[in-house]
Amino acid sequence: MSRILPFLIVLLVGSVVHAADLPAEIKNDLTANAKALSPLSINWKQEIRPLVAEGEAAECFKLPNPLPPEYLTPRRCELSFSGTKIRSSVYTPLWRLCEQSFDGDILFIGNHDNRGEAGPDDAQPTLSKNRIEDFADEHPNDKWITMDYFATTGFWFPQTSLELSQRVPVESAVLKLLFANGKIVSISKSDADGLIRILIEAPDPTQQRFAKVDLKAVEADLRNGLNSDEHIQRELEALKRLQALPHNKRFAFYLDPAKRHAVVRYQELTQNDEVLLDARHDKFEKIEGRDLWLSRRSLINYHTWVSIAGIALKDPVLQQVIEVSSIQPPAADFGFSLDYQNVPGATIYDNTGEKPTTTRVPGR
Repeated sequence: MSRILPFLIVLLVGSVVHAADLPAEIKNDLTANAKALSPLSINWKQEIRPLVAEGEAAECFKLPNPLPPEYLTPRRCELSFSGTKIRSSVYTPLWRLCEQSFDGDILFIGNHDNRGEAGPDDAQPTLSKNRIEDFADEHPNDKWITMDYFATTGFWFPQTSLELSQRVPVESAVLKLLFANGKIVSISKSDADGLIRILIEAPDPTQQRFAKVDLKAVEADLRNGLNSDEHIQRELEALKRLQALPHNKRFAFYLDPAKRHAVVRYQELTQNDEVLLDARHDKFEKIEGRDLWLSRRSLINYHTWVSIAGIALKDPVLQQVIEVSSIQPPAADFGFSLDYQNVPGATIYDNTGEKPTTTRVPGR
């Protein structure tokens, strides 16, 4: 039987209300959902599609026309985690298999089919191994773990070097924002379906992350690669826009009391309530053996892009479709370490000892 809160709450805009002021039932469910998530393995496919003609989409978001293939190429993703250990992989026809894993101490970054500019006949698989404390000191804000599925479904995961080094488990995204100096703007029933809308204003994690980026260092890295001047300038302009974003942003979570307050819709908005991103989740299923509901499909509409960061268009231009193929616990022998010793032609960079070492595995 669904559990509907027996009251309607509406809080005045600007009132300072924190996590402790959430209705106890909502707070308890959000906390319990995050705890119930681990351990888990989830597989999904994701693809970005224009909602308007491709040329119009490129013009609206100030992107190259036609849109770059790295935007539109379908991706197969897998994410497994247990406690503070986490492993993710992404496969695309463009880059093949890229994977990252954190075993609680070492961050592994692997590419089974690293072809670079050499072409498919000269693939050079690579694996690097780094102690997370070293990366937290040298690259604290670099993001390593890919988890687009969970980005809008109400859960927060550690993804950057610094976050991984803190060895914290999955948390509720709502509670995470409130504990990070966020405030509740309003709580209300949003529609006849009985959904509860929680609107939060909080420091924008994207702005905070990119505010610390050294533009000169980024430009130097870009010029060391095979990048055109046009690409370099486009990347730098996007970074400048991200750094100039307002400090705060608004986040709207639509919770379904009948599904233990699972997030069925999520929005990011400007402080003037202009929609930046609008994600809807459906095809929910109750995970076997747990009081936990997860969606099998997400439709995420983008009203802005990094290339026009700070601008919210009235109508969405791109849509990301995420379709889940499996949700289950990891296998009993699942490992969170990556080992390329048996990958022909692999180069392994091990930075975990007193001195870095490089090992090359014989080719076929």
